[in-house]
Amino acid sequence: LALPPAFLQELLETAPNQLPLALELGPSRAAPFGPGGVPWLVSWGGAHSSGPDMEVPAALAECMGLVNGQIVSIRVVPNLPDAIMVEVEPVNVDDWEMIELNAEYMESQMLNQVGAVHVGQYLP
Repeated sequence: LALPPAFLQELLETAPNQLPLALELGPSRAAPFGPGGVPWLVSWGGAHSSGPDMEVPAALAECMGLVNGQIVSIRVVPNLPDAIMVEVEPVNVDDWEMIELNAEYMESQMLNQVGAVHVGQYLP
């Protein structure tokens, strides 16, 4: 995620000084999203957006069911426990093929890009 400068100023004054920072991205009262409208765990690695809005990578936004301009809520998740193991299960045949051809690369990218997940959460 890339967070807007106004949000970052408040975040940096109140949040723990560690990256990646676990965040819960959830539906606003006016705009539920995703399967069942449940919150998603995401992480912030230090990027800031170029404007007043939060920026979400297109693949992640699609996976979450977000649409451009949608209003969401966001909060810091303090004291999220470290995972000992994360099991990844492909969703379809194309995913299996991608894993078989690129297992090491995918593992390194997941470790670099995914800072927080919850049980059953889909990842693009």
